[in-house]
Amino acid sequence: MIVLGLGACFLAVAVLTAVALLDRIEAGRIAMPVRVL
Repeated sequence: MIVLGLGACFLAVAVLTAVALLDRIEAGRIAMPVRVL
């Protein structure tokens, strides 16, 4: 049971990290043209 809990926590952290990175990439794409202009 403890192993399953740790696995779930790890998955949650991995998902949150992936979402944060995607948000950062999207923000970068949107900001780049603005900086150029």
